[in-house]
Amino acid sequence: MRWFPFILLCLLIYLETVIFVRVAESIGVLTTLILVVLTSFLGISLVKSQGVKNLFLIRKKLADGVNPAEEIIKNMALVIASILLILPGFFTDFLGSLLLFSSIQKLIFMKLMPHIYFYSTWAANDNFNSFSKGHTYEGEFDKKYDYLSNGMKYGDKIFKKDDHKDK
Repeated sequence: MRWFPFILLCLLIYLETVIFVRVAESIGVLTTLILVVLTSFLGISLVKSQGVKNLFLIRKKLADGVNPAEEIIKNMALVIASILLILPGFFTDFLGSLLLFSSIQKLIFMKLMPHIYFYSTWAANDNFNSFSKGHTYEGEFDKKYDYLSNGMKYGDKIFKKDDHKDK
């Protein structure tokens, strides 16, 4: 079982090589190389354009207190599709292209959704990233404590620096 990833990688390399040679025989070596380079550029541009947009959508859903699992799975499918498109070869390009279809993403979402848990302690709080309304007063402050007769502190009181001079 621990050899499975290595065997899978060797099988992928063999499959990519066979497909690459067959396509090169059919349409020519130069055209094949151009296709491989174009799909790599497509993968890079896909990450740049869609990746940031999806991250902002995930952040917005988190701020609204909504479960962002669907967007996270779509974003992961996009990242995996981009990586597969960047890798040279036609089989990985085919798999990457499949991951770009929304129906495939929904199928993956339905399979993975029961295993994804969403915990949010701050998303339900509307005060996240918001400023309090009211007045702002500038000045310097020192923290002072009132002491009870037994020497224990009684609350925190704040005085202006100039207001508490000893008399």
